[in-house]
Amino acid sequence: MATECYKMSNDGYYPAVKGKKRKFAEKICSPDFDGNISNLCKEFNIARSTYYRWMDDMGFTGYCEWLINKYTDSELANMWRSLINAGKNGSVEALKTYFDLKGKFVTRVDISGGVTFIGGEDELE
Repeated sequence: MATECYKMSNDGYYPAVKGKKRKFAEKICSPDFDGNISNLCKEFNIARSTYYRWMDDMGFTGYCEWLINKYTDSELANMWRSLINAGKNGSVEALKTYFDLKGKFVTRVDISGGVTFIGGEDELE
């Protein structure tokens, strides 16, 4: 029996998830969801053991991963903008994160356990 698939992106597919399982996945993966598993299971009239069984189903978890990627990818520009603004406002952590993500911030640990931070061509100690 062939597995029904839905197109995920240009390079992959995820197995079909239908009915209550699909609605549950969409709710739990939504950025607006701030509840807990027990209450969500009650809302969908399923046992917690059903939820855990679904979590072992690669089709369900694949669909959840696809949903999460869809939601997070749609916020990527906003996240970069926030990170840049925080750095401009003097947040050292935002600056470190920015340069780390851009491959410009390297942490090197020497044998004695000290940490050397490297910025550009010069070593700082």
